Amino acid sequence: KINKNWELIYYDYNNITKVLLDNNFKFVKEIWNLNHELSFHHWGDSYDGKLFVPGSTSKKYPVEEKFDLGFQKSCKKGMFYFETIEIIDEENGKHLESISILDKISSLKKEFNKRFIINCSDPTHLNDVRVIKNSSIASSFPDGKVGDILLSILSIHAVVLLDRDDYHMKWYTIGKTRNQHSPRIVDEGKMLIFDNDAVSRVYGESQITSIDIVNNKIAGIY
Repeated sequence: KINKNWELIYYDYNNITKVLLDNNFKFVKEIWNLNHELSFHHWGDSYDGKLFVPGSTSKKYPVEEKFDLGFQKSCKKGMFYFETIEIIDEENGKHLESISILDKISSLKKEFNKRFIINCSDPTHLNDVRVIKNSSIASSFPDGKVGDILLSILSIHAVVLLDRDDYHMKWYTIGKTRNQHSPRIVDEGKMLIFDNDAVSRVYGESQITSIDIVNNKIAGIY
């Protein structure tokens, strides 16, 4: 909300657009538009004058070793969604940086191969990017910092935290939810996750799972 008006940023496939709306949410003017060669999708976040937005393009098998999450043996041909975090200047719409997901989480290969089936066409399915904005919340994570980036990666049933500076993975939880969305840290040490495919005889297929960040264990199911 800007005085009596509103600013809205929205995605439309290859475009991100920022517009000004009046107090009744009627269109006033376009502020900027960014057209990109990839597709924008799902939820992003805003921090320190920047947008952090999930992006997706395509790559063809085989892939480079640094992008191999363990699917090279079973996925030998065809195309797959290659997902990124796109960083954009919130004020003027300038594209600042792309961060590929697969090379940042490649150390999960050993975990992933133990338990899960690779989705060859969609090996990550990034569906949420959240930036840690509170120092007390950041302190729940190992070497946590304000500005670290929390990701929900649906296809491997994982939530991971990337370092704000070099984007290395410093924390993850995997296999405690299925096809999850929307990890939200509600206080120091606790994270709520919308578990969208729980298949629980007790709690049903959709539930909210609470994760104890420090111990990396389930603290509650709702």
